Amino acid sequence: MAGRGAAKANALVKSQLLSDQALVNSEFGRMPDNLMVEIFEYLDPRDKCRIARVCKAWNRLINDTLLWRHVDLQKYRVDLRSVWKVIRNHFSSTLKSLKLQGFLHSVRKTECISNPVLLDLKERCPNLELLEITKANFTSLEVVSLPSSLTTLVLQGCELPPRWFKEMESNSEVLPKLEYLDLSGCTRISNLDIGDITSRKDIRVLKLNKCYRVRDPGVQNLTIKLHKLETLELAGCDITDLSLHHISRHLKKLKVLNLSECVALTDACVGSLCIMASLQRLSLHQCNGMSEKPVAEISRCLKSLKYFNVSGIKISEEYKAVIQANVPSGCDVVFDSSTTLPTSNN
Repeated sequence: MAGRGAAKANALVKSQLLSDQALVNSEFGRMPDNLMVEIFEYLDPRDKCRIARVCKAWNRLINDTLLWRHVDLQKYRVDLRSVWKVIRNHFSSTLKSLKLQGFLHSVRKTECISNPVLLDLKERCPNLELLEITKANFTSLEVVSLPSSLTTLVLQGCELPPRWFKEMESNSEVLPKLEYLDLSGCTRISNLDIGDITSRKDIRVLKLNKCYRVRDPGVQNLTIKLHKLETLELAGCDITDLSLHHISRHLKKLKVLNLSECVALTDACVGSLCIMASLQRLSLHQCNGMSEKPVAEISRCLKSLKYFNVSGIKISEEYKAVIQANVPSGCDVVFDSSTTLPTSNN
């Protein structure tokens, strides 16, 4: 049996050597390494790991750090062990962005992230700028473990314990460069968390969609402290016209405002919206407390609009025509059931 096993192993080795030689002698194998690396850059992480096993030459090229600058593992939903393996085998100081998907509400009792993993990323990847994690349980994680190099943090649909960001206020080394924060679907985020987050004054993009515990006091707090905001998304938050008063008063650089499904808003907020001259994208989807005439007034006042979503508001054909005539040329007006803002550069 041992002899058969050795013979099989030798056959595999010879086959591998022949495979290597065939690749070297082929037109493809004679291509310069820099061109091969450019081709491999189009492959997703799983395929990169697979072709690394084809031959020694490809294995060497796959370990080029340029191929591991932007890593998206979300569609694979890899567990903690696999994440560790990828980090240790391929990640270095060249890593710029990493995307993961967790196992929240999954039958599998595992996760994609841990404090040791975050700390290893912090040390191994000092230039990591973007970290996106969706549907993960953060109850055992600490915000201080996050890489301090991050400028963009996306935690969509994650379970965060109350006051998870509280260390940001007392520790200036926690996310000091943060400019983009997306907590959409993190339903335990509340006004207290907003108070912690606003200690980072350079935030330009803040997305709190479906964070229904965020109310007027939290919005007032962020408008007073985050003067650099250019994008604010509050879809589904429990806010009233008072929030719009604070937004229009303090956020003079705001370009994108998502108020979808903020059902407590009324026509009284129109005056606040009409003076927000910098707005380019505005969604009032399903703001059922608003009526057609004030909405038409908004379309007349905002001269920089490129996108205006008023779906879900009862608007007659007559006023649809008025709104279309009022908005700037080229502005996309949505009257149907679209619920999201189009992708922007923010």
